[in-house]
Amino acid sequence: MTRVEFDQLVEGLEEKFRGRKDALTRSSISWAMFGYVVLSVAIVCSLALLAGCVFFIILHPNVVTIKFGAVLGIAAGALSLTLIRSLWNRLHPPQGKEITRDETPALFGMIDDISDAAGGVRFHKVLLTNDLNASVVQLPLAGIFGMHRNYLSLGLPLMDALEPEEFKAVLAHEFSHLSNKDGSTGNWIYRMRMTWERAADGIFQKEGFLIAPLKKFFVWFWPRFNARAFVLSRSNEYQADAFAAKVTSPATSARALQRVDLRARHLEDVFWKNINLRVADEPLPPLAIYGEMRSFLKADPEPAAASRWLSHAFSLATGTSDTHPSLSDRVKALGMPVDSRWIPTLREHASDALLGPEFSARAREAFSGEWHQFVLEDWQSSHRSRAESRDKLQELTPTTEGGDSGETGWQRIILRLEAEGIDSVFPALRDYAIRHPEHKEASFTTASYLLEHDDPSGLRIMERLAEDPMDTLQCLGAMAAYHDRQGNHDAVREMKRRADLHDERMNSAMHARNNLTKRDTFLPHGLDEEKIGEIRELLAGEKSVRTAWLVRKEHQEFANWSHYILAVDLRFPWYRFTSDNDVRRVLQRLVDGLKLDGYILVIRDEKENKPICKKIRSQQPEGAIYTVR
Repeated sequence: MTRVEFDQLVEGLEEKFRGRKDALTRSSISWAMFGYVVLSVAIVCSLALLAGCVFFIILHPNVVTIKFGAVLGIAAGALSLTLIRSLWNRLHPPQGKEITRDETPALFGMIDDISDAAGGVRFHKVLLTNDLNASVVQLPLAGIFGMHRNYLSLGLPLMDALEPEEFKAVLAHEFSHLSNKDGSTGNWIYRMRMTWERAADGIFQKEGFLIAPLKKFFVWFWPRFNARAFVLSRSNEYQADAFAAKVTSPATSARALQRVDLRARHLEDVFWKNINLRVADEPLPPLAIYGEMRSFLKADPEPAAASRWLSHAFSLATGTSDTHPSLSDRVKALGMPVDSRWIPTLREHASDALLGPEFSARAREAFSGEWHQFVLEDWQSSHRSRAESRDKLQELTPTTEGGDSGETGWQRIILRLEAEGIDSVFPALRDYAIRHPEHKEASFTTASYLLEHDDPSGLRIMERLAEDPMDTLQCLGAMAAYHDRQGNHDAVREMKRRADLHDERMNSAMHARNNLTKRDTFLPHGLDEEKIGEIRELLAGEKSVRTAWLVRKEHQEFANWSHYILAVDLRFPWYRFTSDNDVRRVLQRLVDGLKLDGYILVIRDEKENKPICKKIRSQQPEGAIYTVR
C-alpha cells in the first residue's frame, strides 16, 4: 500500500467512525485478534511440519527422505523461530530519577487532584527526566493476565518551560490515557502494533516458499490493522485534550500546547545551536547545561521568530506520520482561536512551584553532570577537529576577490561551516553553489537552508537535485516539509505521490541491477584512462584477482543512472583453504574501493555467473581492464 493510499484509508476510517469511538475500538480489537489468530495458526502449522519431518526421517531413513525432510524441516523451523521471536515483544520500564511524595508534596498534590478527576488512576513510580516532554507507560507484569505497573515520566525542562496551570493541563492529558479503560485498551493495541511491525520486519527479511503466503498476508493485513489502530490512537489524543481542558480550562490547555511547541523550536533553533557553536572555543562541555537552559527559558523568544515558528506550527496539517493531530486541529477542537501571535510571558515556572527551587536546582545539577559525561568524548573530539579546521582554514587562501572557487573553495566553506555555523557562511555557500551547480552537496545544503527559512527559491534547486534517483526521496522530503509549513497541503500530497512512484521505480530498478541474465545488454564502461588507472591499482592490491572486466549494463528504468559491473576471475593458493567468506570479503573490498558515480556490482567468474561473464567478454572485448601476466 502506498503512502497516498494509506492516507486515504485513514481519512476514510476517520469519516466512518466519526463520533463512534466504541465501534472503532471494537473494530481495532477484532482486526488485532484476527491477525493474532493467523500468526498463531502459522506457528502451530510450522511446528507441526517440523515435527512431521523429524518423524518422517526417523520412520523412513534413506538418502531421499533425509535430504527432503532436512530441507523442509529447516525451512519450517526457521519460520517458527521467526514468528515466535516476533511475539516476544518485551517492554522495558522508562528511565529517570524517581521522585517521592515527601520530596515534592506540591507536585503530588496536583497528581492526586488529577487522579481523582480521572477516576482514581494511580502510578507506581513517578520519574523526573531531562526531556521537554511528559509521558505515561503501562507495563503488564503477567502478560495477558495483566497486573500492570504504571509509570509517569515528567521532564524537568518541560516544567521549566510552563506555568503551573499549563503543566497541569499537560499532566491531565497524560492521565487521560490511563482512565476509563482507555489505557489498558490503548496499551494493548500499541503492543499489538509493535508485535506486527516486528513480525513484518522479520518475515520480509526471509526468503522461501513456506514464508511466501505469509508475506502476502502481511502486505494485505498490516496497513489495514495499522490504519485502525492509528485512528484510534488519534481519537484518544483528542479525548485526552478534552479531559485536560476540563481539569484546567480550554484556554489554558490550548496555551500549553502552543507554548510546548514554541519552546521546543526555540531550544532547537537557538539554545542548542549556540551550544554547538561553543565547541569551537571551549575544550570541555558546559558543566551546568540545564541551569543554562533554565535561564534561557526565562526570556521570551524574539517576537518575529516566535510568530514565524507558531505560524509554521499552525500551518502543519494532521497527517499520518504521527498519531498526534496537528496543533491547529487540537486548538480548534478545544474551541479556541488559532492565532500565531506570541502567547503571554511566563509568569512562574512550574518547576519552582511544584518541585521547589532547591529540589529542582539539585535535579538540574544531576542531569547536567550526566549530560556532561555523556557528551564529553564527542565534545573533545569535535573541539580538536574544529581547531584543526581553523588551522587549515588559515592555510587556504581565497583564489578570487569575490569568493572561493574549485575544490579549495569548497574546503574553505566546509571548514568555515564547522567553525562559524551556517548562518554566517551561507552567503559564501550560496555563491559557490551558483558557480558550481554540479556540486550536489553545496546545492543541497543551500536549498535546505533556503527552504528552512521560507525562501521558495530553494524548490528549484531541490527539483534539479531530485532528478538523481539516489537523492530523490531526500529532496522530496525536504520539499514536502516546506510545503507543509506553508500550508500547501495539495503540494504535500503531490510530494507523497511522487515518492510512492519513485519507490515503485526504484524497486524495479534495484531488482534489475541486482540480477544479471544472459538476456542483458552490456555497454562500454565509458571511463577515462585516469580512472581506469585508479581501478587497476585497486585490483593490483588484491593478490587473488587474475583478470577483471568492467562494463555497464543497459537499463530502461533510470537509464542515466550508470550501472557498472566488474567481473573478476579469482585464484587462491592451492595450499590454502578458502571459504565463501574469504571470497565475499574480497568482493566487498572491491565494491568499497571503487569510486564510481553509479551503482556497482562485483561478480566472480564462476558457477552461475559463467554464462554472463562469457557474454560480457563477447559483447565488450574492450572491457578487459586488468590481467596478471
